[in-house]
Amino acid sequence: MNFGRGLITEILTLGTGLRTVKIKCPANVIPPAGRFAVANDPLDLSASLPSVLFKIADTDEGFIPVPPVPDYWKPGTYLDLVRPSGKGFKVPKTTQRLMVISAVDHLYRLIGLINDALSEKKDVAVFTDGRVSGLSTAVEVSPFSAIPENLQWADFLAMAVDRTAISSISSLLGVKERASFSCPGQVLVITEMPCAGLGECWGCAISTRNGGQKLVCKHGPVFDLFELDW
Repeated sequence: MNFGRGLITEILTLGTGLRTVKIKCPANVIPPAGRFAVANDPLDLSASLPSVLFKIADTDEGFIPVPPVPDYWKPGTYLDLVRPSGKGFKVPKTTQRLMVISAVDHLYRLIGLINDALSEKKDVAVFTDGRVSGLSTAVEVSPFSAIPENLQWADFLAMAVDRTAISSISSLLGVKERASFSCPGQVLVITEMPCAGLGECWGCAISTRNGGQKLVCKHGPVFDLFELDW
């Protein structure tokens, strides 16, 4: 089944003050780490675009989406949900030390991945640019400036990078020559997806290393690190 009916059961305010909700829904429409669900309020005829929902956490009856969510969503609102779309994270089972890199504003999109890794007994270190709340005490948090000196520790990278900042990945990692960098990794590209993957508007197109273009909503939003043009 490609669709499911969701019900907003509760309004939540996260530690950062951002507003989100709890959604009760079938398991088949809950997005895994890196993938997204598409939501419409069937009674809101004024909404011109669907909402793209990434997951922070699972609940007993559904999931909590990454904020922001529409202001008019409230308990009792029904949602039509499309089964998760896009390409998510696939961290190798052999990974023991996961390095997570993200601006603090995008880190909520990676919390599901972090929790999955911890449940698999992996060591997780987060590198970000601000104060972090809501992470397990098992996760070590460091500033961006500490990334270069810790790269040798990691055996896999998971990043969230704004579409406009892809070209700065090399400087963020402190890599002068890309050819000399070999640590495998994946990148969640953050961008608006106007058609939410339901069409091909090309509003989320990015350039790849081989000179081509790909759509974040269709071919991503998670890409292999070495596929991107940085």
